[in-house]
Amino acid sequence: MLRSRIGWSSAALVALIGVACGESKGDDTHDVPNVGKGGATAGHPSAGKGGDEPPAGRAGTDAKGGSSGSGGSGGNVSAGKGGSAGSTAGGGTGGSSSGKGGGAGQGGSAGQSGGRGGTSGMTGDAGASEGGGDSGALEDLHDVVATACSAAATCCMTMGIPSMLDDCETMYDASQDGVYGIMSGHVTIDSAALARCKAAYSSSTDQCNLNAIVAACTGVFIGHQKAGDPCSGGYDCDRSTDAMSCLITDTSGAHPVGTCAKIPHAKLNEPCYGTCRAGENCSNSAQGIATPEDLALCFEDEGFFCDSNETTPVCKALLALGAQCDTASWDACGSHAECNTTCEKVGELGDPCGSCFHAFQCIEGKCADPAWANESTCMGLPPGP
Repeated sequence: MLRSRIGWSSAALVALIGVACGESKGDDTHDVPNVGKGGATAGHPSAGKGGDEPPAGRAGTDAKGGSSGSGGSGGNVSAGKGGSAGSTAGGGTGGSSSGKGGGAGQGGSAGQSGGRGGTSGMTGDAGASEGGGDSGALEDLHDVVATACSAAATCCMTMGIPSMLDDCETMYDASQDGVYGIMSGHVTIDSAALARCKAAYSSSTDQCNLNAIVAACTGVFIGHQKAGDPCSGGYDCDRSTDAMSCLITDTSGAHPVGTCAKIPHAKLNEPCYGTCRAGENCSNSAQGIATPEDLALCFEDEGFFCDSNETTPVCKALLALGAQCDTASWDACGSHAECNTTCEKVGELGDPCGSCFHAFQCIEGKCADPAWANESTCMGLPPGP
């Protein structure tokens, strides 16, 4: 899922864990990046324009002028097993604890031919953590994992996809990107969000609905590291007021080492890395990026999109519905419209399709919430948290 990025920074390899491009539900999912042209929007990966089978993440973006795409192709999904559940020395939440490490991150998908796709998540390996770990929080998280595995047994069977029933809890545990941050004291769990997540997996109506699960499981991991503080992944950083990145500088040890930095808001005609869709946070974790300025985003909420059709991508003003547009500039019309010579509105939930808003798929002629069960989620990568 790692790939060379745009021409003006082609040597940089970026690992975006989709921490929060989807912190609010106009978008996605749960915590995933929105940088590639037709790539993933913020944590779990989303689809490219007219991509193929979706990974665990938001529904596919619609294929231009056609029926809805079914999502982007999954990235590396082999989650590495973390350490066994840690035994905690001493009472309470202190002591030395061997935590479950993160597995491979969920990745975005490649966009239209020649476009920039989303990239992989980056998580820590298994390993011991000295002090600061909240073993009670990890037990609560594992309880939700067990509930998610129960849902997977139903949802994967419904979609006709074999699930890893014997190894589900081990695989899903290893795919929790916030675990090492919890063990290091950089991340805490929002108990209300975790309870919502568990309830959604337990729901008889919503447990297989991707958008319902992602919305319910958003915001579980709360980062506390400020700009300039150390981090091992994007979940460590405080994303409560703005988009943040963990700029990884060292991957030689058991866990990545980096520094939290605020993602710059690029303005009109300023160089940009990608577009942050309306309502999304677009925090991430990045490797091989020299400065935060190299990750500058154009924010749709501020009226801009990143035109990657330029030799050096720059921010341009979003076009209004009905305006003439260039089909090569995918984001020019905003996330609720697409370019077909002019900017045309895409279908929302329940609308006939045609093309659908990126969070939905065209199912039996209407824009609908997609199911989350696919080869990626049924073989080891949970849709949330």
